[in-house]
Amino acid sequence: MKKKTSLILILISLLLTAFIPNPKANHLAMQDIGEQMIKNGDFSEDLTSWGFYVEGSSSEMAATDGKMVVTVENAGKKEWAAQPYQDGILLTENSKYTISVDLWSTIERETKIRIQQNGGTYTGYLEKQVTLSTTPTTYTFEFSMYYESDPSARLVLNFGQFADDDTLAPHQVFMDNVSLIQLEGSAEYVNELDNLPSIRINQVGYLRDAQKKVLFADLDSEITTFDVIDYQGNIVLTADIIGEAYNEASEEIIRTGDLSSITKAGSYRIQVGEEKSGPFRISNGAYSKLSDAALKMFAYQRSGVELDWLLFDDFAHPAGYLEQARLYDTDTFIDASGGWFDAGDYGRYITPASKAIIDLFLAYERAPEAYSDETKIPESGNGIPDILDEIKIELDWFLKMQDSESGGVYHKATTASFVPNIWPQENQEEVIVTPISAQATADFAAVMAKASRVYQTIDPATATIYLQRAELAWSWLLANPNQHVVNNPEGIQTGAYDDTNSKDERLWAAVELYAATSDDTYHDFIKASGFFTGFGWADMGDYAIISYLSLPKESQDKFVKDAYLKIFTDHADQIVTQANQDLYGSSLTFYEWGSNMTIANNAMHLLLANQWSPSPAYE
Repeated sequence: MKKKTSLILILISLLLTAFIPNPKANHLAMQDIGEQMIKNGDFSEDLTSWGFYVEGSSSEMAATDGKMVVTVENAGKKEWAAQPYQDGILLTENSKYTISVDLWSTIERETKIRIQQNGGTYTGYLEKQVTLSTTPTTYTFEFSMYYESDPSARLVLNFGQFADDDTLAPHQVFMDNVSLIQLEGSAEYVNELDNLPSIRINQVGYLRDAQKKVLFADLDSEITTFDVIDYQGNIVLTADIIGEAYNEASEEIIRTGDLSSITKAGSYRIQVGEEKSGPFRISNGAYSKLSDAALKMFAYQRSGVELDWLLFDDFAHPAGYLEQARLYDTDTFIDASGGWFDAGDYGRYITPASKAIIDLFLAYERAPEAYSDETKIPESGNGIPDILDEIKIELDWFLKMQDSESGGVYHKATTASFVPNIWPQENQEEVIVTPISAQATADFAAVMAKASRVYQTIDPATATIYLQRAELAWSWLLANPNQHVVNNPEGIQTGAYDDTNSKDERLWAAVELYAATSDDTYHDFIKASGFFTGFGWADMGDYAIISYLSLPKESQDKFVKDAYLKIFTDHADQIVTQANQDLYGSSLTFYEWGSNMTIANNAMHLLLANQWSPSPAYE
């Protein structure tokens, strides 16, 4: 179980992506030709159905006297720096539409009316640039949809800085009577997810001795058995399809099959009626390739280094983001190169990176034998597990983000706004390091204290530096006990990773420093602190609980230990209860942006709870 636990800690997010269907997947979008497609286009319901995107501008949107008013104090540097929008517009291929909108401004200025793909390449289905005057003017355009149907297009109006403009003076733009009507063509769109197969398997595979379920969604009730077929086409199992219940989250009637009796390693398919599933593996190594791929993802995210084509194939590129970065609102520059890019953007952020690092540490600590030196990163073959080599890439960047005098840690290093979809070496925007935050400083202290223990037997000299830097960060926290709130400073529009409470991060830092030093000063701080939970970048309390419960018994305070264990296991019981109520075994009641993180956190929570309070339900 130990090795499997470690793999699940790093992989569960990806695995569940393959296994859990999209909620509300079956959807038929329809509208009547000639009907109004824009919601609240006359602003009679204030700003209902309208959103406002800001990137590097000082602007705001309001509804006044039945019209939209966008106040632009500073237009930023891009056309879309101030952008009202409406989502969820159905456009069908080869159909014809007419759009109309009343626009005017307190100064003459350029604007752009655009209907576009909402994401991806932001393909423009309609794009018209017009010059606004102080007189209300109705702009009307017809266009045809020559692209594939899009059930969720976005209407935007760009009120930012246009290339042909000088710096715009502060002004207001007014909008009213927004209308979009389909004139010709099909008004029906069938979501491609309507054609999902009935058979739902773990597409990655199953471990040989694990419970192995197959689910059948909205399957003909007259079909009562399913077959398991091996790679040669032989039927190796015929079993009953049992149960029938409505699964609220996915809006499906679910029935279940069990193939746990198959323990022979191999490749298989499920067949029910005329339908066959895709192939899947049963093997104790079913997740091994995915484990290496998940770990190597961090190497693909490296900043400030060349990614060689021999190791990174189509994603190879020269080094970028090598220039000195400017401290926000100063003329001081520091070396902030290195580390991992956060996501699809090129920002580098201390707080979410701290979550990534501690999750990797937890996985490695619980099954070091599961991690090899052969995942094909530049450091492979150096005698150190690649997972520790990869973590060190980020730790080296963390060190650069600490102010050597105060010990405080800068919150992030990003451009002022998100760069477009370009290679990192093509970026021409200045990198800015934003001010020190308590959250970044406390996360830094926790991560470095943890690293000092993990690397002690691998690189003692570096481990000593990590601990010294963690203690320096702690000194900043003691000197700034009341700093808690962090958000984007003026002019910075990249990921805020904002947070209003640093007490949980401070507690986590104290626990890790206590584990690294046995200094009772940290223990006193722990015993005087409240209780906090959470496995997210903004709520780190559970990491403090895990590290405290992992201490030797003689280092624990019984009251604190018992309280932590009850908090942790009570939450584990709640997760189990919810998972048992969902026919897919999902522990979520609500799916939002970042749901896979929550699913992964819950799985990690159960596996860790099982260490201190063993339970078959948790496992």
